[in-house]
Amino acid sequence: MHELNFDTDQSLHKAWKEIQRNFSEDLEKEVEGQISHYLNKVLRIEADMQC
Repeated sequence: MHELNFDTDQSLHKAWKEIQRNFSEDLEKEVEGQISHYLNKVLRIEADMQC
């Protein structure tokens, strides 16, 4: 992430859009990680039940 400059209204708007994009990307990565963790846990339980 780069340094944000708040000199003008336009740069403030641009900075806000970048913050939203970064938040969205971070949230998506977190959700994907949590879903992956959950599904792997389910698969392990299923594998244990098969044994």
